[in-house]
Amino acid sequence: MNKKGFTLTELIVVIVIIGLVLLIVIPVSSNIMQNNAKEKGTFYVQTLENAVNTYCDMYKTNEVTLKDLTDEGLFKTVSSNGVSTSLKEATFSRANGIVQLDDEELKIPVTINGTEYSCSKTECTKPEN
Repeated sequence: MNKKGFTLTELIVVIVIIGLVLLIVIPVSSNIMQNNAKEKGTFYVQTLENAVNTYCDMYKTNEVTLKDLTDEGLFKTVSSNGVSTSLKEATFSRANGIVQLDDEELKIPVTINGTEYSCSKTECTKPEN
């Protein structure tokens, strides 16, 4: 008799191998997505800093509001890659090339894919609840 097909043992071995691969891939991909979110947040803050510097250079000033930046089209509070900020009114200042928010380090609340972070241009952290 000439039967073509797989035996039960072969099918079980293939299922076990696929399961082991998934056990490795899922945690690694989750870690990569978490790091990617943090990179998006820092890039978003760097974009904000660049917008402040551009506005200040254009208008020869050292202070700018978030409304001014959005009105000029230099910054969007909701970006196309799933990053947004809850800031509604903020005043940014620039002294010696350093951009600050309300006279403090430039650190803003950022929402990335539904998760809240507090981001500066170098790091993003989840706030303690």
